[in-house]
Amino acid sequence: MANIRKPTNYHEQANYFARLPEYQVKCGTDYLAGRDAPEIIRRLPTCRKILDLGCGTGLATRYLKKHFPDATIIGADINQSMLEQARTADPEGIYLHLNKSSSEVHYAFLPGTFDVIVCSFVFHENQSEADLNVFLKNISVLLRPNGLMLAWDTYKNLLMGKWTSIETLYPETGQIEDGDRYTVKLLPAGAIVSGSYWSPETVEKIARLHHFENVTIHYPLANHESGMDWLDETSLAPYYVIEAYKR
Repeated sequence: MANIRKPTNYHEQANYFARLPEYQVKCGTDYLAGRDAPEIIRRLPTCRKILDLGCGTGLATRYLKKHFPDATIIGADINQSMLEQARTADPEGIYLHLNKSSSEVHYAFLPGTFDVIVCSFVFHENQSEADLNVFLKNISVLLRPNGLMLAWDTYKNLLMGKWTSIETLYPETGQIEDGDRYTVKLLPAGAIVSGSYWSPETVEKIARLHHFENVTIHYPLANHESGMDWLDETSLAPYYVIEAYKR
């Protein structure tokens, strides 16, 4: 049991993540997390530059490119193995490596560069509330005034329900609090993800400390008419989506 509590080794897992299907109904449970992102982003009066921060193999980056072909969309990550997979899948895309020294990530962008910053399953990579605080502070710095942070991550329901494309490995009790570790398997690719749980309430609290306002938390559910044989996705939200605007 101890092994699945360790942080995800993305160098070892990169090939598995590369097998995950693109964002569409057929990709299963994860589809719900980013499903409403294009609609939310389109509410902005201006959307010229989007950063997919912690882009991994570029799933969300490519998804956004399809919906916003006129915008400059950049994927950025600290893991070279994941970025190699992103560049292979999208040779014309912009994928940048973020250097990390000790526990500090160096962002190669000027303050106020982006209209939108998307974080697709990245909050759980922060192993302490202090780390999460720094992460959200950096997002605020990189956003222009009135810019949008749009992020999604694991909600506590994920550890209690039965899902079409997710298997919970730890904790087996289904109970979790802020900072607790959890591990899930992404099916059918077989990718293993371990992370620290951060509730939407905690994320919102910290975001407001860093000049975010008009914060809305969404809990997306599946539609019975979407053509998938959903399990608990129609009644339990496995993920939360946070929509927040910088003052």
